[in-house]
Amino acid sequence: MQKKIILLFYLVFSLNLFAQQQIEKSKDIVVVLGRKYYVHTVKEGETIYSLSKVYEVPQEDILLINKEVVGNLQEGSALRIPIIDENYTPAPLNKVTFTEHKVEKNESLYSIAKQYNTTQDNIIRYNPQIENGLTKGMVLKIPIEEKEEIVAKDKFFEYHQIKNGDNLQIIALQYGVSVEEILEFNENAKELVVGEILAIPIKKLSEEQKAILKFNNSFEPNFFDVDPNYFEDPNYPPCTKFIYDDTMTFKIAIAFPFFINENYNYSYDAVSSPKNAHYYKNTKIFYEYFQGIILAVDKLKKEGMNLRIYLYDTKADSSTTAAIFKKYELSKMDLIIGPVYSNNYSVVNEFSKKNKINVVSPLSNKIEVIENNPFVFQITPDNKTVLEYTAMHIAMNTDTSVVFIINNGTKEQKLLADTFKYFLSINVDNVDSLRCKDVTFSKFITPYQQNLLPEIHNIVVITSTDEVEVSAILNNLNSLVAVSKYKITVYALPVIAGFTKLQSDWIANLNIHFASMTYKDLDNWKTREFRNNYNSKFGSYPTMYAYMGYDISYYFISALRLYGKYFQFCLGENDEFMQKGIFMKFDFERCNETGGFENRGHYMLYYNDNMELLLKEEPPSKFDNRVEK
Repeated sequence: MQKKIILLFYLVFSLNLFAQQQIEKSKDIVVVLGRKYYVHTVKEGETIYSLSKVYEVPQEDILLINKEVVGNLQEGSALRIPIIDENYTPAPLNKVTFTEHKVEKNESLYSIAKQYNTTQDNIIRYNPQIENGLTKGMVLKIPIEEKEEIVAKDKFFEYHQIKNGDNLQIIALQYGVSVEEILEFNENAKELVVGEILAIPIKKLSEEQKAILKFNNSFEPNFFDVDPNYFEDPNYPPCTKFIYDDTMTFKIAIAFPFFINENYNYSYDAVSSPKNAHYYKNTKIFYEYFQGIILAVDKLKKEGMNLRIYLYDTKADSSTTAAIFKKYELSKMDLIIGPVYSNNYSVVNEFSKKNKINVVSPLSNKIEVIENNPFVFQITPDNKTVLEYTAMHIAMNTDTSVVFIINNGTKEQKLLADTFKYFLSINVDNVDSLRCKDVTFSKFITPYQQNLLPEIHNIVVITSTDEVEVSAILNNLNSLVAVSKYKITVYALPVIAGFTKLQSDWIANLNIHFASMTYKDLDNWKTREFRNNYNSKFGSYPTMYAYMGYDISYYFISALRLYGKYFQFCLGENDEFMQKGIFMKFDFERCNETGGFENRGHYMLYYNDNMELLLKEEPPSKFDNRVEK
């Protein structure tokens, strides 16, 4: 908090040019030649860049329509800004001629656009039939626009119109800035298109000022002490003031690889009769997940919420996902759950940041998904986060003096081992009382026998996620216990719960533990109620994916009800807000100052002698005092 207060102080008092009111859309509308426009009066500190973000209109549209005033934008200037709605198709603002192009084999829309120095969207605009894909022999109308030269600047930016022969290095040299500074404010500038506009910063901006400008579309540091990326939407109340009423309807999109057409050939009743259904490839888990969502939505509707659910079949390829996220209707969602695969998140990240819609990543544990986007929630923790929790647990609960870390020497496993050692060192009460020792993975017993100590309780941490490697380690450790009476407790990563080759004597002798965000307690009445409801509706008992679908959708839709669309800025403020579902534990923290949220909720589980998975009881208070990375 001290850091945030200092940062707020700096932002308010360092440069008064960054102090302005939040930009609001104008309510004044005019019609010129059949086209509707907002009439926006420029206020102190507003820029073409920030106005284009607020009104969601390309910079060149604003500049071309207002040529008489943008040469040097001043406070009090009146700008016409086109109103874009679902029926809006941008009219050409420049003289347009056309040439024809016959599609050849192996050509793509990208290559054709690049050939004619235009954009893919421009080609689609005049050839709507190609939205479903190109075919050989198809004849396309290619727009050739004669761009008018634009010269414009305002208080913070100059605006450069891309010309033939331009590249980022030349433009950066021309304006005395770096390529990186241009890319900061022009996300699509890696591929230059003649006629498009780049915003070139006149003044050197700090990282904090860039964060405010990007996420708040102005330099106003409102609520910066609450969250460094806090922004206000003039059309929506902040989470602290949101009150749900029954006139509101939330729209939720579910974007999963359902493979609906392919599954139709297996069973047209896959959702309602899972007991008898067959599924295409590995899609069963997504239908189970969706069945859990159905039960959560039913419960929330009974509690008085108005919900509208939209389903999208992302298949398993990026192009299908990209096409879905271009749909206008998706930009009007309040929450999106999915897609599943991390390789789709480059498309999703751009979409969610532009439209300010929270997206839930339900299965991926790759931290890259959330690193630069404050609108993405990652449900499954990264392995480094899991080992941080494991280190804190061991520091609290062990009386031994040595912890052995087994890794195979790869860069990834060495990083995990170093992460564990760091968090163990900062969480143990006495640094000298507990030390770590690295042991290199081996298929043979000798390295383990040479390092582990028969006279003490050996804590062994395994950083591998490979079942063959982990099985070899457990087999060798079990031999030490059986033959030489070593006392060993093993801590593994959560993936071990899915291993199929674990042997009963390993379980009995090695006291295997692992951290998990999920735990099924069949003695809990809520769990039993869910099982019964699921069985009654779908004719079978829920899998872990059905439990996850229920908990995740109930959690996030409940957050919408409590705090509104931008709930991330209020999570944790209400002590009564659900931290535990019937199966999952939730504890979201931002991964960095400009990133999204990672679930850091964990249970510590262990196997007993009967191979039953049980919950390790631990005092919660010490885990509330986290040490910052």
